[in-house]
Amino acid sequence: MLLPLLHMSEPFLTRKVRFCKLVHRSRGQLTPKQALMSVLHEIGISKSRRIVGYVLSILASLGIFGSGIIKFFPTEKILFILEQLNLSEYTIMIGLIEIFVVVIYWIPKTSNFGFFLFCSYIGAIIVGELVIGELPLPGLTTGAMIFIGTLLRKPSLLGWSSASAKTI
Repeated sequence: MLLPLLHMSEPFLTRKVRFCKLVHRSRGQLTPKQALMSVLHEIGISKSRRIVGYVLSILASLGIFGSGIIKFFPTEKILFILEQLNLSEYTIMIGLIEIFVVVIYWIPKTSNFGFFLFCSYIGAIIVGELVIGELPLPGLTTGAMIFIGTLLRKPSLLGWSSASAKTI
């Protein structure tokens, strides 16, 4: 009875050993830092892709996070824009939503869900800019930065494998 169980687990153990050697060649195991970072980016992504992905994601996140903080101390310009959208009484709520979206995006266990929330919120920004009658360049730029930055770090969100994404 024990022999078939050992036989069935051999491929799993072999894959696990191969995976650990790929990640951390000197010890054959994941360090805590690698385990945390592997949730924010996939293993097998080149260093330059990771850096560009993080830079794009951080810049866009800082913009939205800053926008959320500013909503707690609104200026006349912010209130004027929100009045055009009939949302001036929801200024603090919008600020909370912006901060929430960024925080969910950067928590490792919720980063995939946060990515989709972030993209949805960016869509609302674009619609708001169109309703006001402005060109939606800030929303499109922020959306492109989040989308490209995240997919450079996590190509599996679109069903790409890390190996096939290296050629793109």
